Amino acid sequence: MSCSMPPTTSPQGSPLAILLENMLAALRNGVDVASLSLDRPVTPNQAATALGMSRPSVYKLMDSGLLKFHYVGKDRRIPAAALIDYLDRRERASAQMAEDLANRDRTIAQAVDAIAPLSAEQIAELKEL
Repeated sequence: MSCSMPPTTSPQGSPLAILLENMLAALRNGVDVASLSLDRPVTPNQAATALGMSRPSVYKLMDSGLLKFHYVGKDRRIPAAALIDYLDRRERASAQMAEDLANRDRTIAQAVDAIAPLSAEQIAELKEL
């Protein structure tokens, strides 16, 4: 059984076109791509897959309050919005940590330069060692 529908196109540069281009590029590079329906909660197994971690790690996040969930009977479900919120917080924390480390390294380098400034000649000698 074949269903023929008229082709539809999205304007180049539209959010949908950009999304599809990014998804196709990810698939070409061997990256797993998944879609998430915001109105349907996910299981801990699905969350673990989306987060790239084990199911027990997801339960630890839920038990610690870092990942919101609710019960459906005796089973836990995670609202899609809570999963996205956790991913956003994790990304922001990771970016902040990278910035803090870069600032720390810069501060250490500045302190070393202030304590023991080296001439260009001395630096060249050290590089030869």
